[in-house]
Amino acid sequence: MITGFRRTVLTAGGLVLSLAAATFGQRGQSVHDEHASRESAANQAPAQNPVYVEAGPVRKSVLHADGSEIDVPSQTRWRPMCGNPSGSVTQEDLRRTADWWRENQHRFDVGEPPAEEQGGGLNVVFSLDGTVPGAAVPAFAAVEAYIENEFGDAVTFTVSIGFANLGGSVLGQTGSNFTQPSYSTVRAGMVGGMDADDTLQSWLPPCCSVPVRYNGSSDFVDNETFIFVTFANYQATIGSIGGTAAFMTFNNAFPWDYDPSNGIGGGLWDFQSVLAHEVGHAMGFTSNVDFGTPDMDLMDLFRFQTTDGCCDYDPDTVQEFQTAPRLVDHNNPNNQHQSDLGTIEYLMEDGNPWQASHFRESVNAIMDPNIGSGQTFFPNFFKTPDLDMLDAFGWDYPAVSVDTTPPTPNPMSFAIAPAALSPTAITMTATTASDAFSPPVEYHFDFTSGGAGGTDSAWQLSPTYVDSGLVADTAYGYRVRARDSAVPPNETSFSSISSPFTLANLPAAPALSGATASTMDVDVSANGNPSNTEFAIRCALTTPSDPSWTGMYVDAAGDPSVAEVWRTDAAWGAMTVRGLTGQTAYRFHVKARNGDLIETSFGPASETTTLECIVPSDCNDGDPCTIDECSGGVCVLTPIVPCIPTEIRLTPVLGTGPGTMIDVTDPLDTEIVVDPGDDLLFEVQVTNWDGDLSGDPTLRSVQVELKNSSLTSGTAGSVSVLDLDIDDNGSCDAPAELCPL
Repeated sequence: MITGFRRTVLTAGGLVLSLAAATFGQRGQSVHDEHASRESAANQAPAQNPVYVEAGPVRKSVLHADGSEIDVPSQTRWRPMCGNPSGSVTQEDLRRTADWWRENQHRFDVGEPPAEEQGGGLNVVFSLDGTVPGAAVPAFAAVEAYIENEFGDAVTFTVSIGFANLGGSVLGQTGSNFTQPSYSTVRAGMVGGMDADDTLQSWLPPCCSVPVRYNGSSDFVDNETFIFVTFANYQATIGSIGGTAAFMTFNNAFPWDYDPSNGIGGGLWDFQSVLAHEVGHAMGFTSNVDFGTPDMDLMDLFRFQTTDGCCDYDPDTVQEFQTAPRLVDHNNPNNQHQSDLGTIEYLMEDGNPWQASHFRESVNAIMDPNIGSGQTFFPNFFKTPDLDMLDAFGWDYPAVSVDTTPPTPNPMSFAIAPAALSPTAITMTATTASDAFSPPVEYHFDFTSGGAGGTDSAWQLSPTYVDSGLVADTAYGYRVRARDSAVPPNETSFSSISSPFTLANLPAAPALSGATASTMDVDVSANGNPSNTEFAIRCALTTPSDPSWTGMYVDAAGDPSVAEVWRTDAAWGAMTVRGLTGQTAYRFHVKARNGDLIETSFGPASETTTLECIVPSDCNDGDPCTIDECSGGVCVLTPIVPCIPTEIRLTPVLGTGPGTMIDVTDPLDTEIVVDPGDDLLFEVQVTNWDGDLSGDPTLRSVQVELKNSSLTSGTAGSVSVLDLDIDDNGSCDAPAELCPL
């Protein structure tokens, strides 16, 4: 168990290490003696860059791997900020800074992050005291947002920030909190926390220890059983732990440029780049080479010699990565230190002249050892090497799990509500959803209820879906949701349900039957439409024209209607259309509408002709000289030649004269006695050859008038005699003949 506390210090001109007094308890029985001898040697090393370490309290931790609770030790390592001129900060300066933070920690300290914070994405908290200049506040916000957007770990870590006058050449001083769990605990957290692109972590040395060379001049291999981890890295990878992750005191007398977006002013230092660099150390970008004791920091699990030496020290395969000893020694061998990530290797500093908690200066990364005046890494502070290393030792990059927010809009909605495309298909288009963190967005259309054939869509990139194979004029319900490409994806709530009807089928030609001289039956042909479909019947054409029906709809009584009349097939039945004209062709067609009142066009038409007659009397043309017959619904009028009536009956209807009906038995020569001076009007009835006056279909009546001037003198004095001569010669030879008016 650790009973002392240690802190590392980085300086501007070069990272040099000096050791503060620290005492360590037993770390592991199997390696204790070996470690003790190395610690003694390290404490006697000459001071170069100062380091100050203090022990901290034992902390409670709940492990991510299995949820168990353990106790872990803690310590704080203090050092100058990277970029300070060499020798500008002493160990005593660091001690005084540590004392100030210890005395004022209650102003900043936070306990275990709330559960709701731990359940979201990465949450970096810069806890600023009243010494922070107002101009610096936006810089903290910008770096915080950048780091939170890069990593997906659902943890919160806090960095306490203050400003003080540290002298003109000093950037600042910083301390990071560390804990020291067992290697088996670290390995379980590393493997259990692998993100989507991690594989190498599963090839870490198994179980309980890591092979390591603490002396680069020797082939002796130690087996380390405990690993130092920064609080922030521990939270992201291994388990929960309360307390501040790091402390930073910036020099308020230093020439800072807080806004690098418009370039860095002459002689100024990019505050945001320095801040992001120091946060990188707090996140675990550290090597115990800089402390000088035979211990390992978590990042040292990937630290190897660049050459094979005697014993294949540079791993070439994942199997060798698992068994090759790590190299944790100060400047030994010189310039032969690297981080091996399996698919790529990065050269690392070895402690001389630059601190080992950095890439070699030739590597293009913010975590190189020397940030100078006028230099900036804005806006994407962490470069590919930085992100690769942070990802390797436990941070989730890319931030595939940081996104816990569904796309918008949420709940989802339709841009174009589900609508009938045809009698067998419905189309719909979702509102185009957006997701800033995890594009692209996919859509899922859910069939909720309705007729046969309705189906869900798969998750698809297109916001439009067409469901086909449906039943005509039938309601189908749909809703839509969206999800992003996060792992696991974040889904919106479903939209409200929309239930349109498919279109009705185009009706077939109606069946026409039972035509009479004035009626016919019209029967709708539904053509596969269901019983709820409604139909309207229209007379499209009449020949010859019948104005009372041309272009008119059929109403429920069978009469013509200007307006459409909609009824189901069952309600129409075989509809008797009436008021037609005989011997006229009538053409009818039908259209349908669905449950949403969307109409089809008119279907094909049927045509039939009304009859002229049913019985011979329908053919009575008033001509006594024709025979009227009905044959196949058509009147057949046959002329009578010669047309000589057998009987004539004269009935006086006007004036004086005979008061009774007179039967004229000889129509060719008949005398009627009348009073002189009378104007007589007679109704003349002429029968055909059979002599039957009653009910004879050829019976015709015509009125004739006998003028007094047409009468001859009679022999009875006051009575005149009318001589009738009726024939069919087509002329009226008055007064000799009885002529129609």
